[in-house]
Amino acid sequence: WLLEVNLSPSLGADTPLDLKVKSCLLADLLTLVALAPHDRAAARAKERTLRAAAIERLSRGEPTHRRHKGASDAGRGRTPLRRALRTLDAEARRAGGFRRLFPLAGGGEYLLLFAQHRPL
Repeated sequence: WLLEVNLSPSLGADTPLDLKVKSCLLADLLTLVALAPHDRAAARAKERTLRAAAIERLSRGEPTHRRHKGASDAGRGRTPLRRALRTLDAEARRAGGFRRLFPLAGGGEYLLLFAQHRPL
């Protein structure tokens, strides 16, 4: 996603138009990156539960962290390409007022703007 590149961006709103444009931009940006509000109490409760489970496993002589049986990435269809496609689809659903410029079918002219080609 391409945003304005500026060494010193201003989010100050001097006019009603500034406020409208910048607030919509920030709302779309936070939606695009799927930033979820943090619930400190829920995070602490989850941490306590995980810690208690790890202590319980240690008391039985088991490792503190277990990988579920059959949880390999390839076994569940999580190849890098499939993960990349799922990410692109999710971003497109959350795009709001943004429009994807790259990567895009037929967007090869933008490859020259990147210092190094990185495959998905």
